[in-house]
Amino acid sequence: MNFEIAIIGTGKLAHVLGQSLNDCGHSISCIYGRSSEKLKELSLKLNPANTTTSYAAIPDDADFYIVLVSDDAISDVADHLPDSKGIVLHCSGNTPLSVLSAKHKNHGVLYLLDSFTSSNSQSLSDTPVLIEYNNNNTRELLNQLAKTLSNKVLEISSEKRSMVHLAAVFANNFTIHLQTTAKQILKEHQIPEDILNKLIHTTYLNSLKTNPSDFQTGPAVRNDIGTIKDHLLLLKNDPTLTKLYQDLSRSINHHLTLD
Repeated sequence: MNFEIAIIGTGKLAHVLGQSLNDCGHSISCIYGRSSEKLKELSLKLNPANTTTSYAAIPDDADFYIVLVSDDAISDVADHLPDSKGIVLHCSGNTPLSVLSAKHKNHGVLYLLDSFTSSNSQSLSDTPVLIEYNNNNTRELLNQLAKTLSNKVLEISSEKRSMVHLAAVFANNFTIHLQTTAKQILKEHQIPEDILNKLIHTTYLNSLKTNPSDFQTGPAVRNDIGTIKDHLLLLKNDPTLTKLYQDLSRSINHHLTLD
């Protein structure tokens, strides 16, 4: 079944999701955005029936209204959408379903569990899609929509979705930051940054195993106090990294004790 969809927002996710919706045969009936320039850029890509910077011009007959704005803005933006029988969705990992309940009879969540670092098109077929809904009609239609996008659709509550989002921050955001920090240390000492690439690749592969902790190595695992003291001495001029090193080492040791 193909749906008429209004996209509310013009950011990276609007580009990626909008293109996937087009590729799946759905129709983009409208795109709303605050910036005329960004609207033009997105409309050239998605070829919607209409674009607007005015809430009043958003049609009231779409099947879905997908709100793709910052978490803090979701509730306010949703309140400005037209009264409609259509389903209003947000795509946030950490925002509860209830923020949409004040005005819209049919509402839900379509959370794409992936990292979208650019507006380039990418397939969502193997991206986990977590959905939530407020009634059975919304459940049926949202499942239909989600399954056109991905082979991995999971119904999950707001509370569990927040836990997934928390886990994703550790798995993705913190990991990227730590790798960035590692390469910055090398750069500051005129050491080729790509020297870590093989190790990073091996670490990534091990992280996908059932029990990645089985592959945990390093001085914190061995309780190598001498090496830890040497590393902290190297970090003596950077109190932030010193604390980060200490906290992570304690966390590794704590988890090993629990195991």
